[in-house]
Amino acid sequence: MRKPQYHCMLAVTAVALALGSTCVVATADTLYVSSFFPHSIFQVNPDGSNFVYAPGLATSSYTPVFNASGALFESEYFAGQIDRIAADGSHSLFVNSASATGLAFAGNGDLYAADYDHGNIYKITPGGVSTTFASGLVNPFGLTFDTQGNLFVADNGANVIDKIDKYGNISVFASVARPTYMAFDVKKNLFVSSYGDYEIYKITPAQVKTAFAPVASPDGLAFDSAGYLYAAQEGGSIGIVKIATTGTETLFSTGIPEPIGLAFRPNVTTTPEPGAIGLIAACGLTSALAVRRKQKA
Repeated sequence: MRKPQYHCMLAVTAVALALGSTCVVATADTLYVSSFFPHSIFQVNPDGSNFVYAPGLATSSYTPVFNASGALFESEYFAGQIDRIAADGSHSLFVNSASATGLAFAGNGDLYAADYDHGNIYKITPGGVSTTFASGLVNPFGLTFDTQGNLFVADNGANVIDKIDKYGNISVFASVARPTYMAFDVKKNLFVSSYGDYEIYKITPAQVKTAFAPVASPDGLAFDSAGYLYAAQEGGSIGIVKIATTGTETLFSTGIPEPIGLAFRPNVTTTPEPGAIGLIAACGLTSALAVRRKQKA
């Protein structure tokens, strides 16, 4: 975890992105990664190749997250804001949110944001209205919801995972050294990155905790559609690690500086956002030109 310190979507079924003469189509198993520096969101394709998808963010990006419609949002701790990322990678302010780190969408479309410095969790409506949902935590970082609508919070400063019900009641779910990010699998097991132990832990619904996979400086976690767990690794061989259900690890993608948060694009069908159609057309033109050049050669 890049602990806060003072130094230094897609809403389309398939959006084509042109990078030079390369055309890349985003699919449901396309991964998005926030980078502490150079203040960007990277797109990682199913083959592990990656490129800068959303450059030029105001400050370091911590958590990318998609809503149910496929729109991408990201948090910026240093700027104290949450941005919305458009289909073309451009970004705009969604709401100001103090020391924003972890983000998670509830089933009703409300966005929940962790306030690392002040120990609060905020509930933010789709219209950008923010209210305090829970307070009294130490340094809340990653957030995730279970299927019952309970919010789980990685309280990095308290070394615990908190469970918060829909009424805001807080209880300790598990003890983990410097937890950062979390993700549930389909069997409702909770996986937690421990920056204190350099370990990913598996916690069953019965709250039994076991070591699942050692990862150097682990941060963001996300499951793909096949059940593989992906982890952002800030130490050792920096990159994205792919982990099988057995705990076997492979280095999936490299070349992303200081990766932190992870999010897979959801499989949704909806009306393309402004700019998406233009991107698809531009990608088609780029591909056609590439083929023509190859034929001439």
